[in-house]
Amino acid sequence: MDKKNLYSTIVLVLLVIVIVVLMVLSGNSNNSNNDTNSDSNVLKTFFIAKDGPIPAANVEAGNIKDKIVVIESKYCGACKEFLKTIEKVEQDTNYVFHKYDVSESEQRSYIEDTLMVDFQYTPTTIIGGDAYIGFMDENTLLETLSKYALEQK
Repeated sequence: MDKKNLYSTIVLVLLVIVIVVLMVLSGNSNNSNNDTNSDSNVLKTFFIAKDGPIPAANVEAGNIKDKIVVIESKYCGACKEFLKTIEKVEQDTNYVFHKYDVSESEQRSYIEDTLMVDFQYTPTTIIGGDAYIGFMDENTLLETLSKYALEQK
């Protein structure tokens, strides 16, 4: 065997060894990752981007099934008007609204970490595990609330 063929063979063998070693290491890291960090069972914060139901696991984890949660911001004009509507409804009924201002970092953390929801728009209202985005006038809010049998706490 001449020198050129010998060098080619050595390079080819080394390349094959490197590829095999990389494949083995890649397989081991994936297996150990799956054993220690099984994401399929980890509850993720649910991102609200449209009206509709919130996953039951998030509703249960956040303990929001029987609550009326309003996510608002002091910088949002629609939120300011909606808060006036909420005040009136609270005065005229026995509904209790849990209001969280996302411009306050502690309240935002509470929404994400404890209530297990995140949001795209304000105001966002969660009633009985369903999300409603945007301002609601008094009649719309009362009609929406009447759809739910909520235990007020």
